[in-house]
Amino acid sequence: MHKSRGVSFFQRNDTVKQLSIVRNLSYFRKSIDGATAVEYGLLAGLVALGIAGGLGALSDLVNLLFENVSNDAAEVTRSLNEN
Repeated sequence: MHKSRGVSFFQRNDTVKQLSIVRNLSYFRKSIDGATAVEYGLLAGLVALGIAGGLGALSDLVNLLFENVSNDAAEVTRSLNEN
């Protein structure tokens, strides 16, 4: 068995493979900017949906508030006209 610096040929080969995997993972880690942008885009879309849903519910409440104010104003106007 051939030994280089106390490491057998097969172990050295595995080490080279592991270094290659580490280099590839390092490259992949550095090249995920596009994926990160997509994730931020999806997150922004979800936030926008939440805001739209919240504004929809809020608009119903504001509409109800103005209807109540309008009805109360009409009632006050009617009672003033009767006197």
